[in-house]
Amino acid sequence: MHTLPNHKRDAEAFFIVAMDDASKEDFSGVFTPSVPMSITAFFEKYSRIADWCEDVIVAYEVISPEG
Repeated sequence: MHTLPNHKRDAEAFFIVAMDDASKEDFSGVFTPSVPMSITAFFEKYSRIADWCEDVIVAYEVISPEG
């Protein structure tokens, strides 16, 4: 992980999701691996399965070694 060009620090986050098997949904059928999408498109899809999911956002900071 690196900072953006000319940045000394940047904040990033992971959105981690676990889905209950009782949903009868295939997570990779909802989200195709390695296919980028906008945040709006992501949450439009995620809202269809969110009732069967637990999620957490893990935020962190990246600091340039030249800092």
